[in-house]
Amino acid sequence: MTTASIAYPRGSAQLRNAYLKYVSQIVDARHPIAIATHDRDIIEALCTEHDSALKADHVEFEMLLGLGTEQLDALSAAGFTTREYVLFGTEWWLYVLNRIAEEPERIYTALIDAAG
Repeated sequence: MTTASIAYPRGSAQLRNAYLKYVSQIVDARHPIAIATHDRDIIEALCTEHDSALKADHVEFEMLLGLGTEQLDALSAAGFTTREYVLFGTEWWLYVLNRIAEEPERIYTALIDAAG
């Protein structure tokens, strides 16, 4: 079995649609959920579809410290529960490199945040 046979390609419509579908099912079931994404389109789609349901106690938005700070602040100001998470441990640098490889312009945001 190959990865392509069991996973949707990164950035594909199938992956986006599956993410939206499963988040919607979990939110509707009132099961605790942490929506961990920096994808503005996904967040906007969820907020459009579920606005008040996403403000319930069992839902929170999570983002990596230094990546998407303005977006997380805007969600918090709009009444959503938010959390920034920090990486630690021996593999933290590999994780950070992976996030930067996904979206190279994040390096500029990280440098600006570190200088501030």
